[in-house]
Amino acid sequence: MSQIFIPHWTSQAAERGMSRDRFIQSLNHHLRYEVNVKERDKHIRDARCRQITRAKGKHFVEGLGDYLGTISEYEYQRALQIFGEGCMDDRQFVREYFRDNEECRAQ
Repeated sequence: MSQIFIPHWTSQAAERGMSRDRFIQSLNHHLRYEVNVKERDKHIRDARCRQITRAKGKHFVEGLGDYLGTISEYEYQRALQIFGEGCMDDRQFVREYFRDNEECRAQ
């Protein structure tokens, strides 16, 4: 279950001359805005990933094998944080990643 810290509203509301209801409404707006920013940033990363992948196309590199796709730095670090250090060395994990994230997969 997610936990959220809601600051004591009386001191902050008093500084701004807000009622309790107005403070909660502004807090709700702020939290929704933060979620929208994260979603927007994900769409931007996906678009950049898609652009790089399309520019490279699908080809074979001697000594490395087939070009499967592009993984953004953010998604790479997130995967390492969630699944552990060796996750990107696992071929099955990489296949499943590109299956689930079509925008990053080579065409």
